[in-house]
Amino acid sequence: MHIHFHMRKIAILCLFSLLVLNACKDKKVKIDPDNNVVLRQENEPARLNPIMGTQAYESEISDMANMYLMSYDENSVLQPALVKAEPTRKTNADGSLSLDFEMLDEATWDDGSPVTGNDYLFTIKAIMNPLVDAANFRSYLADIANVEVDQINPKKFTIVLSENNVFAVELVTNAAPVLQKSLLDPQGWMDKIELSELVDPAKAEVLANSNPNLKKLADAFNGDQYNRNPKYINGCGEYRIESWEAGKKIVLRKKENWWGRKFPDWNSFPNTITYLPIPDPAASLAALKNQEIDAMTHIAPADFMNLKKDQGFLKNFSLHNSSAGIYYFIALNSKRPQLADKKVRQAIAHIVNVKEIIDSVYGGFGTRIVNPLDPSFPEYNNQLKPVPYDVEKAKNLLKEAGWADSNKDGFVDKVIDGKKVELSVKFLFNNAKETSQTIALLLQDHAKKAGIDLQPISMDPQQVMSQWKAKDYDMLSAGRSMGTIWNPKHHYYAGSEDSDNRSGFGNAETNALIDKIATTWDESARNKLYHQFQKTLQDEVSEIMLFTPNDCVAISNKYDTKPIPNPPGYNVGDFKLKKRK
Repeated sequence: MHIHFHMRKIAILCLFSLLVLNACKDKKVKIDPDNNVVLRQENEPARLNPIMGTQAYESEISDMANMYLMSYDENSVLQPALVKAEPTRKTNADGSLSLDFEMLDEATWDDGSPVTGNDYLFTIKAIMNPLVDAANFRSYLADIANVEVDQINPKKFTIVLSENNVFAVELVTNAAPVLQKSLLDPQGWMDKIELSELVDPAKAEVLANSNPNLKKLADAFNGDQYNRNPKYINGCGEYRIESWEAGKKIVLRKKENWWGRKFPDWNSFPNTITYLPIPDPAASLAALKNQEIDAMTHIAPADFMNLKKDQGFLKNFSLHNSSAGIYYFIALNSKRPQLADKKVRQAIAHIVNVKEIIDSVYGGFGTRIVNPLDPSFPEYNNQLKPVPYDVEKAKNLLKEAGWADSNKDGFVDKVIDGKKVELSVKFLFNNAKETSQTIALLLQDHAKKAGIDLQPISMDPQQVMSQWKAKDYDMLSAGRSMGTIWNPKHHYYAGSEDSDNRSGFGNAETNALIDKIATTWDESARNKLYHQFQKTLQDEVSEIMLFTPNDCVAISNKYDTKPIPNPPGYNVGDFKLKKRK
């Protein structure tokens, strides 16, 4: 069975990373015009260009239309996808690493032209263009030094990395799908720009200010045409995005003459897959009960328990629990003056009652964590203890940090830069999620007990994401996906444009530790470094780790399919209609 999972585990606000592409056990799958799957999405995508998206419900769709050099199977093993085999490696005299690949002979774009190393080179150039809004991807691919395409056989190409690190193969093969150069850069804007210049931040900045072609390409990628027009957001995957009616639905259709159908295990069953954006939980639950959608994830625990008792509902749907593949946390912006002292951040951690959140908000469907990765991973530091809920401890820490309620108004204050300020923080939460609002109100109540003025601020998901990316926040609730491997550089590297560090964590010492993790090949030694880093991460409290949830999933009984333990709890490609009586 072939299931496509990709590594791109970009930080997402209380959302989830996935996902699937194409799987079935049959030798050959014919297109069934009656098999038209309808799925609910929590929010409508802002864009579907696969190197621009930052949210899971964007990649869920774009991944159905695109492919990666290599993908993870259901056992989390990285397997060749667009390429013939795993790369051959060569460590060069200067310490760099060369990886040799060859694209599948069969791999073609929808116009019949071959998928080549030039397409991969263009993809990396587009991502590394500093004017393209793809900073998240640049952080994953920052170690690429060059891509060399064979001039005789462009199916063959070599990726050169600046150093030989343990994450190399995954990063270059599975962080971003391959884009079609002839479709997205027919004018050849990037042809005369060397990738070796784009991967150097200083040279890239000079180019951005001097070469108009970088801006031309960036304008195309950042605009609606390359993000919302189906013509430009389709790739070489099994499905094509057929239509997008804003606010209503996005329809994907199975390609009739897809090249990958020559590999039987890659074929999927649905003829069309329709995504309906239904942000409101009550409306989505009603659509599920009315059989307007065929599968639904992220069902509220209370609703899930009620559905398990509904015999009428159970005639039409099966209910399952699966790993959500994510973890929740509270982000603290240490660059804010009132949060700059780690004792203040530690105090805030002590007013978060994680058990209360798991039990009362999520119905017990969650496991507490102290590290930002799966507790089953060997690199997870099991020696760290969860920060206990302790209001008195929080008060003592604030006192040690110089905060006191001098005017007896119930909130502590302190003189900062010659001005007395109260310890007031704005807590941004996703107004599309009732659970997020409940958490915000719980935190407000507990914070008040410690003398902290925590102000819940309701925003739509896009607003919260925007302010988080811009680092314009005090506190917010968030979630990230748990990758198959964990590279802390992406979220915790300090002072680097290649890092998606949104909390202000880190210094030269933690950067050196992150670098050492990436170049330590011995697993036991690397895990010790991981544990050391996690200890520092907990002590600094740039993020308060909460828990990893179990997802509540419903799947229509009209399909002959099995739930899977990985997110989203099913493989839509396996949705095979049961035989009609």
